[in-house]
Amino acid sequence: MQSARRFTYTIVGDAGVGKTCLERQFTSRTFQEVHDLTIGVEFSTRTINVDDKRIKLDICDTAGHEAFVPITKQFYCGAACIILVYDITRRETFDHIAILLERARELSRAGVTLALIGNKCDLSHMRAVSYEEGREFAKRHDLVFMETSAKTTQNVDEAFILAAERIYKKVQVGVLDLPEKVCLSACLVQYAGKAKDWLSTGWQPTYFASLSKLRNLWQALELSNLGMPICWIANFWHKMGRWK
Repeated sequence: MQSARRFTYTIVGDAGVGKTCLERQFTSRTFQEVHDLTIGVEFSTRTINVDDKRIKLDICDTAGHEAFVPITKQFYCGAACIILVYDITRRETFDHIAILLERARELSRAGVTLALIGNKCDLSHMRAVSYEEGREFAKRHDLVFMETSAKTTQNVDEAFILAAERIYKKVQVGVLDLPEKVCLSACLVQYAGKAKDWLSTGWQPTYFASLSKLRNLWQALELSNLGMPICWIANFWHKMGRWK
């Protein structure tokens, strides 16, 4: 069987807009009303079909808190798609999209697909941003646009797949040049004596609990020839206190 092409998606947006809920609903068909805030970045994957071709989507779910911007910025440059998410019930999360869009355009590759998602449309009775306003913003900036509900699954698959179809078309006509293997600069916590053994495993799915010594200093690692890592970098910062 022919190996799947890989498209990397980076999901950005303010804390609490539902980025993780969207990612989990799309990749694992699960929804949690309450979950831990993402600390750093979480990774997941799902394979879809576009034009009868297998496409593996590697999803980078980034933390929304501004304190993690130096970390999450590392995941713009390798992305084929950057998804900007706001909460339709919180006006300030939509107002912040302009800043996130500027950052995405500055840091991303030429030809990247940009998508705007207004999440939590199941709470339409609490709406603070109209559908028309979101659509007009997207049209003005040439963004894929859709309103979704991670809770009810409304338009979740459609949003991710629509973005993949646009990416695929760009690749076909030469607007976007994607290598078969993605070289991704990942921000990882600096630790003592474990990196060589860990990377030599072929970057298998793992959790940082296996690392005995963690420090709160960060460094960028160029993961060339490994492709997109399917690992968990999430929710470790607050757990570091347990591992000291």
